[in-house]
Amino acid sequence: MPADFKGIVLNTTIRPVNNFINATSNTLPTRILELIKPDTVSTEAGRAKYKHYQQLGYELTHFKV
Repeated sequence: MPADFKGIVLNTTIRPVNNFINATSNTLPTRILELIKPDTVSTEAGRAKYKHYQQLGYELTHFKV
């Protein structure tokens, strides 16, 4: 992400966004979207990312679709 990035990130990886922000000029997006598949492995990875973001102080909202 460029240093002046202020947009939305759609994270399609199994890692939290903050795991690679250090490699992108420490830029923080204004919003991070995570799509979690309804299988056991994806759900567990999603819960781990949720806890990670929660510990970093992000305001979290969960939508079940």
